[in-house]
Amino acid sequence: MDEVKLTIFERAILERIASSCQSLQPLVPKLRVKQGKITGAGSYTDLVCPTATADVADVHIGMDGLSNMPGVENGMGAVLSFKARLPTLLEIHTFGGEYGDGSTTTFSFR
Repeated sequence: MDEVKLTIFERAILERIASSCQSLQPLVPKLRVKQGKITGAGSYTDLVCPTATADVADVHIGMDGLSNMPGVENGMGAVLSFKARLPTLLEIHTFGGEYGDGSTTTFSFR
């Protein structure tokens, strides 16, 4: 399967998470999408990264704050999962059963 680039929204979320995880910052430009799935209440994005971090083990790092986007009243959150020091999965989710697929390029963070 061919790897594809992150969406604008995915990259913005990863950059926001990286703002509180310094060792992730140099990896964000290298991340590619192996596979993605829209769930209706967010998405799952399997990531490919050629370089491991030195100091992040098998953890989940949540995004500080929420994203604002049209039609998603309560905003969207995100969690980045690491396995064997590699970022492997980005989960983006809504709250309260709202629909949100993250496909818009109109968003901000709060």
